[in-house]
Amino acid sequence: MRHIPQVFRYGPGTTGIHETAENALALGQGVCQDYAHIMLSLLRTERIPARYVVGMMMGDGASHAWVEAFCKGFWYGFDVTNQKLVNDEYIKVSCGRDSEDCPVIKGNFFGDGIQHQSESVTVEEFSQQDSPE
Repeated sequence: MRHIPQVFRYGPGTTGIHETAENALALGQGVCQDYAHIMLSLLRTERIPARYVVGMMMGDGASHAWVEAFCKGFWYGFDVTNQKLVNDEYIKVSCGRDSEDCPVIKGNFFGDGIQHQSESVTVEEFSQQDSPE
């Protein structure tokens, strides 16, 4: 995780959602999705089970991607873009093999209308007495 930012830099808008890890690495810059794909490639080369994760970070206001790796019987989250271990500031929305398994926007649109999308997550604490079980 620590090596990737030495050869790769964050560049908003430099890559698209269908960019491969290989192309992004050759470009030398990209976004969180690219950092995650490069990390996934490295982990899988070493035969470490790994998955792509999409979610939110506290205070970020946009979707974010990171990686989880299975080590010593547990899944650990690695935010390669921010060089952090994933903690309670992160909210996982979905995970899969890569970004194709976890689209933030998916569907078809037909017609002349205009569509806008936003995403948000609300976290609330509740007591055991409020539990649905």
